[in-house]
Amino acid sequence: MKKLSFLLIGFIAGLVPTAFAATVFTDVEESSWYYEAVQSLSEKSIIKGYDDGSFKPSDNVNRAELAVTLDRLIEYLEPAEHEYTLSKIQVSDELPADSDSFSFTSDTYTNYYFLDGDILYLSPGYGGGCESHSFEMIWDGSFTDSEHSNLYLIHDEDGETCKNYETQNLKFDLSTIRQAYETEFAVTEADLQLRIYNKAEDGNSITVNYSF
Repeated sequence: MKKLSFLLIGFIAGLVPTAFAATVFTDVEESSWYYEAVQSLSEKSIIKGYDDGSFKPSDNVNRAELAVTLDRLIEYLEPAEHEYTLSKIQVSDELPADSDSFSFTSDTYTNYYFLDGDILYLSPGYGGGCESHSFEMIWDGSFTDSEHSNLYLIHDEDGETCKNYETQNLKFDLSTIRQAYETEFAVTEADLQLRIYNKAEDGNSITVNYSF
């Protein structure tokens, strides 16, 4: 069970980057390999530690503790529907160049994502807190092959100077991609991998498995 608890922490930490903050637990040192994961989960109230301020990272996790942690995680990953704004995928054969508006110049991180039918729910995180940020999803209207296609999440930071860690809940209608796929390949069912880039570089992306 102890091994499972660290796997759970590592999984969530990969989805949610950590803002800089003071040490939450008395027995979790900044030099510990799991420090950032524990910080991130604590800030989001997924883990709470013990009344004496400790985390007890070497202790085993019992079934009750695991159940409570999973319940908090599910609650965190399933925000209310009204918190999302629905946007259609923008189809363009020209990706935006780096500029002061929508661009790849500012780092964003994917906190979490999931699919419900044709709707992609996505929560990007970014440095901000002072200005209103905008996001768009761009698709070039083509498929790499019958199993792959690329999209680009672009970000307008509106001259942001604040560096707090902020998140925004988005959802995108993928039906345009599905309809284009059905027309091009003459099928109505497929397993398509969508690679979504946060920045222009190949190394900053997520892969979404889109089945229809």
